[in-house]
Amino acid sequence: MAACIGVFMMAVFIASVRKMLHEDKINDKLLDLELVTVDDYTTQTQLDPKIYKEFKETLQHDSAIAPIMEFKRQMSEKICDQMDGVEKTDIIDIHFGFNNSRLLDLAEKRADILKAAEFEKL
Repeated sequence: MAACIGVFMMAVFIASVRKMLHEDKINDKLLDLELVTVDDYTTQTQLDPKIYKEFKETLQHDSAIAPIMEFKRQMSEKICDQMDGVEKTDIIDIHFGFNNSRLLDLAEKRADILKAAEFEKL
C-alpha cells in the first residue's frame, strides 16, 4: 500500500513539474514578444567594395571631417533616400567592419611583446 502511495505521489510531482515547465516556456515567449531591444531595429548588410572605393576617389582631402564620418553621412542619406515612401525612418548610427585580420594579428604580436617586456622588439 505504501508503495502505491509513493508511486502516486511521484506521478503527481512529475505532472506538476511538467506543467510548470510548459507554462514557463509560454511565459518566456510572451515576454520575448513584449520586450523591445535594439536588435529589433538593427540590420546588417555587406557593402560592395566599389562603393567605398568610389567614395575615396571623390573625397575632398581638405575637409575638416574625418573620412569615415563623411562616409557614414553619405550612406545615411542614400539609405534614407531609398526608404522614401516608407513610414518614418531614422538612422541613428552606422558601424563599419573592415577586413582587418592582418592588423589584428599585428596588434596581437605587439601585445605579446609588451607582455614579455621585450621592448627592443617594438
